[in-house]
Amino acid sequence: MLYFNQLEEGGFFIDDNKALVGLDKQSAYPLTTRRVPFYLGEYMYKICSKCKKNLPKDKFYIDYRRNQLFYCCRKCFSLMNKLRYNLPEVQKRIKKYRIEHRERLTELNRQWRERNPWITHYRLAQQRCIKPNFDNYKYYGGRGIKFKMTKQDFEFLWKRDKAYLLKMPSIDRIDVNGNYILSNCRFIEQGLNTKRRFI
Repeated sequence: MLYFNQLEEGGFFIDDNKALVGLDKQSAYPLTTRRVPFYLGEYMYKICSKCKKNLPKDKFYIDYRRNQLFYCCRKCFSLMNKLRYNLPEVQKRIKKYRIEHRERLTELNRQWRERNPWITHYRLAQQRCIKPNFDNYKYYGGRGIKFKMTKQDFEFLWKRDKAYLLKMPSIDRIDVNGNYILSNCRFIEQGLNTKRRFI
């Protein structure tokens, strides 16, 4: 495994082991810094085989099995995956796999939701604000309420408010006319949240 050093100041050079090493501008000696595993190779840039652009190596995915970078950049790789996923024969294989392994997939999905219980609240709150076909859209997105939170924000709120101790946790906006932002949200009991609508 190759390493590179993260430095706040100073330059970089590649040593005999093809590892990126930092130099202190004043002493010109290698600095002792935190080492992060990452494949760099001999050069800092690579040409994408699809878009033919000369890009930094952080724009490429890492193939850990071969200990090298992918042949195309992240953007081209994602585009190819989308095109490949939408092929009719691929869709048939996916549908067949889901039918044959329905019980296993259901169990894996249940286990994942148990490990990440805040995801359900995140998705429901997001749909209420951005999907006009959703049942309660007229009370949220239809009134101009914006959704400006991430999954990490919901995880933080879940642990901060100890929602795992509640019987039926529900995401609540402190200001009922405010947006879904971190400072305006909290987890409370479903019954209390329902009563607040009629206050």
